[in-house]
Amino acid sequence: MNAEMETGRGMMKENKLFQVERKRNILSILNEQPSVTVSCLSKKFHVSEVTIRKDLKELDRSGYLTRTHGGAAVGLKMAFESNQSEKEKQNILEKTAIANIAYERIQNGDSILFDAGSTTLQLAKKIKSNPAKKILAVTNSLNIANELVDLENVELIMLGGTFRTGIYSLVGPITESNLQTLHVDKVFLGINSINLVHGLSTANIYEAEIKRRMLLSAEEKFLLADHTKFGAISLKFIAHIGELNYLVTDSLVPNDTVKAIEQMGVAVLISPCAAS
Repeated sequence: MNAEMETGRGMMKENKLFQVERKRNILSILNEQPSVTVSCLSKKFHVSEVTIRKDLKELDRSGYLTRTHGGAAVGLKMAFESNQSEKEKQNILEKTAIANIAYERIQNGDSILFDAGSTTLQLAKKIKSNPAKKILAVTNSLNIANELVDLENVELIMLGGTFRTGIYSLVGPITESNLQTLHVDKVFLGINSINLVHGLSTANIYEAEIKRRMLLSAEEKFLLADHTKFGAISLKFIAHIGELNYLVTDSLVPNDTVKAIEQMGVAVLISPCAAS
């Protein structure tokens, strides 16, 4: 009886592992094409359509994709942007772990552009709690500026511009003009959506232009993004993935996606799922 119970537990654990890997592969497929059918997935993974529908339902509930009639698609949930307070509550462990990896890439004396975002905010908090490196920080984020403003090791420059209520960022012609005159060592960029075909995109057209100009202003380009940002497509294109130097993400990103991004010439730095 005990042996049978152990065998049953082993099979349940194995099935769970297969389910997790299958979900990752589904997301990897949707990174490469905008939609997929239940029938196609059922044949590819040699499981029933009922099993695939269950997978898609769980992935839809988690916000990774949108279920459609007979299948699933990406990019349908990304027309609007969450406010900053909502973003800061989402995937906090992953974002903190990503920030820890990004912090290791900062050198003493660096000039750095900090894009507005919840993961870049975690990087600012990491700098605040570890004031060992002297840096010049430039940002369009009031939240990030608030973290860095009183630090003796940080020289802070705020980009002017039009204030976005709820996002706490500055955008518009003044911000763009100021960025055109700057050249920095590194930029740490946040993002709404990453897609292997459609590149980097965001829900706000004004934010998209600022992010684009930040990339043009930096020698080394870092994108900080947890696994939930992959596969979707937002309203406004920013840049192709291959324009980055580094992607800092977590270990829940499918392996096929990581390999595809590395083949674009981007170094992928993977943090643990949770901060240590």
